[in-house]
Amino acid sequence: MTTDLSIFNGTGLEGLVSPVTFSLSADTTAQKALDTIRSNHTVRYVLYITDENGRLTGTVKLSDLLIAEPEQTLGEIREDHQLITANLNEDREEIAEKFKDYDLLSLPVTDENGVLIGVIEYDDAIDILREETTEDFEKMAAISAQDKPYLITSDFKMAKSRIVWLLVLMLSSILTGDIITRYENAFVTMPILISFIPMLMDTGGNCGSQSSTIVIRGITTKELRFRDFFAVVFKEFKISILVSAVLAVVNGIRILIQYHDPLLALTIVLSLVITVVFAKLLGAALPMLADKIGIDPATMASPLITTIVDTCSVLIYFRFACIIFNL
Repeated sequence: MTTDLSIFNGTGLEGLVSPVTFSLSADTTAQKALDTIRSNHTVRYVLYITDENGRLTGTVKLSDLLIAEPEQTLGEIREDHQLITANLNEDREEIAEKFKDYDLLSLPVTDENGVLIGVIEYDDAIDILREETTEDFEKMAAISAQDKPYLITSDFKMAKSRIVWLLVLMLSSILTGDIITRYENAFVTMPILISFIPMLMDTGGNCGSQSSTIVIRGITTKELRFRDFFAVVFKEFKISILVSAVLAVVNGIRILIQYHDPLLALTIVLSLVITVVFAKLLGAALPMLADKIGIDPATMASPLITTIVDTCSVLIYFRFACIIFNL
């Protein structure tokens, strides 16, 4: 039998599936199976057993075949476990996960009737994982996916892949500028306030990025699912309390020593605690919500979360400043 690989066009599996040059029946002897392998000049680590209609019924490892008695049938030596297969409509990332979860050497592809129509080898699964990882990194850096190596991709195409997200993030950062403009009277009254804005924004952005990176990895490896949403958010909340407490104490002490101003220290401490808690909750929640509604969680990574946190951290900071200093 020879697989017509054209059936995979448009499925996302084209280029990944190898043709099935032969399959064997359950009553084929080990000796006959080895003779078939030699005659086909094809060595596979896993052989596939099919019935008279071509439906996949079992697998035999080549290593088991080599040590079997010549007259033993494949039905007697085949592996006794549930068949793991892929289908035409399966996502490439799900296929790669099956290789990882079940330690497969190859993965048979079947149609809706269970007929064997192709095989995906381990090295092809590695390529899928590499492509998916690259795509996630590009999305986390707000870069459109590239289909060619860096050095041979044109400068124009590279710029085009980056400019859209940069424009979105730049325009969204206008909100931060509007907030600062709204509180310009506070700057006039207390110019020292402006010197703490970069520290608050950077700390909030870093905290959000940490949480989102960990959660996105958990979603990608199937360690985290949407049913874990509240557990994840609560865990990040507890972490944010511990982290913000340390950061707040260090900054509070520094401000008291440097400026001798308890009210300024209180303003920074409160702003820092709320910003860190908000950033970590946002970094945990957004990727999980995105995955739930079918959006790649990697798009909710550093650039987007940082932009949201920047805006909110400035708003939080100046609200506390106005309340504490009666500005």
